[in-house]
Amino acid sequence: PGQNAWDSLTRLEVNMVTLKQAEAQFDLEKALSKKATLLHDSFLASRDVILSALYDSIRDRFVQMYKELHGIDETTFTAIIEPEEAGLNLEVDFYGRGTHPPNALHSEGHQDSMGLCLYLALCDHLTQGVIQLIILDDVVMSVDAGHRRSICRLLRTYFPDRQFLITTHDRTWANQLRSEGIVDKKG
Repeated sequence: PGQNAWDSLTRLEVNMVTLKQAEAQFDLEKALSKKATLLHDSFLASRDVILSALYDSIRDRFVQMYKELHGIDETTFTAIIEPEEAGLNLEVDFYGRGTHPPNALHSEGHQDSMGLCLYLALCDHLTQGVIQLIILDDVVMSVDAGHRRSICRLLRTYFPDRQFLITTHDRTWANQLRSEGIVDKKG
């Protein structure tokens, strides 16, 4: 019995050492987890502050371009642009009936032109004086001919010193760009 007790105590001593090491490792991991959580929360808060400031700085330009693009049809247009987790919350006015996500009530053509105006507002703000080239890849597939002309005027009016590289499969759109003086006669 004495030998069995001695063996049990020896095993318990080994287990106690292992337990103490595990507790120390747990405390270390807990501290690291707390630091990681603080860093993550600080990153998210900073990201939201920076993105909110960016979205606030381009909102009026976005609304102005969209209104000009759609003329008297959208004189009361407004927008809410704010960060939402890793994405963007965009809500827009629908003829004075409140703000909703663009895909809730607007046509595909209106959604596409909103996307274009948002992209152009961001480009104007973020690349002003640094990058003079804007590349647009077939951005008007669902936009009607009248609004395509408005896009041509918008590009010419708002971005007179920018160069655009515009790709399209639509010969009508290419011809409209030429007729508005956006591209040269060669294409």
